[in-house]
Amino acid sequence: MQLGCLFHSGWGTVLEALCFGHLPILLPMVADQELNAMLLMEKEIGYVVPRNEDGSFNQDVVVKSVRKVMLELEGEPLKLKASLMGNVFNNQDLHDSYLNVFIQHLKKYKSFSRAQASCKNEM
Repeated sequence: MQLGCLFHSGWGTVLEALCFGHLPILLPMVADQELNAMLLMEKEIGYVVPRNEDGSFNQDVVVKSVRKVMLELEGEPLKLKASLMGNVFNNQDLHDSYLNVFIQHLKKYKSFSRAQASCKNEM
């Protein structure tokens, strides 16, 4: 059984939900939360609860949204992708490889001027 997580779409909570493979159901409120919600919706790993015309949420819309993504067929692709994201976020070998590539980059470009010159050459 796939679990969902209804929350405000702050980045820390997004990461926590995806680490557990939970489907984020999002109620963005302030600041970066709207951007986070749009990113997850665009990548099809989250569902944003629609707002009323005045920008608010009401209980009926929240209930319908949760039901839509957790119980209806329409939510199945979202749940699958969220579950797969859990595998990515919890893959220590993958994270170690990213860190090793970053460390190699830092070693190669110890000074800002070398990195800047390299960027100019790549353009």
